[in-house]
Amino acid sequence: MIHPNAVLHESVVLGIGVEIGPFSVIDENVVIGDFCKIESHVRIHSHTTLGKHNHIYHSAAIGTDPQHITPDKVPTYLTIGDHNIIREYVTLSRGSLKGGSYTTIGDHNLIMSYAHIGHDCLVGNHTIISSGVLVAGHVEIEDYVVIGGAAVIQQFSKIGRNAMVGGSSGVNQDVVPFSLVSGTPIRYGGLNVVGLRRAGLSSEKLKEIKTIHSILLRKGLSLETATKSIEEMPPSEYVMNTLNFLNKSTRPLCRRAK
Repeated sequence: MIHPNAVLHESVVLGIGVEIGPFSVIDENVVIGDFCKIESHVRIHSHTTLGKHNHIYHSAAIGTDPQHITPDKVPTYLTIGDHNIIREYVTLSRGSLKGGSYTTIGDHNLIMSYAHIGHDCLVGNHTIISSGVLVAGHVEIEDYVVIGGAAVIQQFSKIGRNAMVGGSSGVNQDVVPFSLVSGTPIRYGGLNVVGLRRAGLSSEKLKEIKTIHSILLRKGLSLETATKSIEEMPPSEYVMNTLNFLNKSTRPLCRRAK
């Protein structure tokens, strides 16, 4: 149902079962997938695509211009997957031409009130981004990450899968998968055991991840030596995920313990 006080550009493409509340404004070249619910006073800007079953709460600003000094003269984009919950006053920026033109949000994410995700970010699936979190441009957040309230993520940082970032932390380094980090500047606090158990990992898999973390973060090895040692482990999902993360990391790793 489209409320009569909602304003939609004639080019907007709506899936079946879409609900749009009063005083929401949907700009041109927007696609909203099946069974999305858009509450009141939401603004969805041009070149934004939403998948299915997303719920956007009131006063969110979706697909805003990227916040950088030089405005882009060509369209840039925001793509949001399926089954996401985007709470009140969240702001999500489109990509920038310099950064590849796309900001991408995956599936089954919870983005809580007043959070901001900047241009050219890549957010995976099943993440929780708590209230007041500020994510600068070009940040990558992998699957099953949890970020505590009011944390700040510096541009170009990467946060590996199943990691937990404590509330009010200042992330200025890359966070290794499965880590627990907190503080300003961030410190490594061990394996995210609680999060991994909630994800249903067996004791055997937890033991494997502990071995990876011991090599990489606890033995005092150089990064090169630690990486070679992990490469020599029997191949597995967790070994490959860690090595892939190390290969794409462009910032210092958070390896300093509390």
